[in-house]
Parts: sequence; structure tokens; C-alpha cells
Amino acid sequence: MRARFDSPAALAALLPALLMGSAGTAPSARLALPAILGDGAVLQAGAPVPVWGWAPPRAKVRAMLAGQERRVTAGKDGRWQVAFAALEPGPVGDLVV
Repeated sequence: MRARFDSPAALAALLPALLMGSAGTAPSARLALPAILGDGAVLQAGAPVPVWGWAPPRAKVRAMLAGQERRVTAGKDGRWQVAFAALEPGPVGDLVV
């Protein structure tokens, strides 16, 4: 799954979803990201970048963004989350999960 991030500038768009948590369960037994992390998403420069989603329970998940790689195992409910280090201003390329 890929999402394109062309301009890291507004983590504020992500904060409401982060503060409320990831409500609900996985839409199916496959890897999924929330819609807010889709094509054209904007990220805040200079702040950690949280990425979360759903996968089959206990699945191994690997996420890559701007030369950084994170690995995590999904929980019993299929939820997972990683955080990338703060990014520099400018295009960061694709999020690959």
C-alpha cells in the first residue's frame, strides 16, 4: 500500500484522529490504512510522524517513509502503529506499508 506525501506541513490534520484513537476494527482481513493517510496527505515538518492501521491479527508490518523503516507486529485486534522521526520541510515521497 502506498500513499504519496508531497508537502509535510500540517500535522494538525492528523491530530483529531490521533486524539480520538483509531475507532473501529479492520475493514477486512487485509492491510489497511485510515483515509487520512491517503494520497495527498500533508505532514507536519519538524514533528514525529505517527502512522497506524489494521492488518490480520499478529501480522508483521513494515512501514517505510523518507528513508526510515519501522517494523511492528499487529495486536490481537489487528491494530498497529509506528512513529517516524521528524521530517525536514519539502517532499518526502511515498509511504510504503
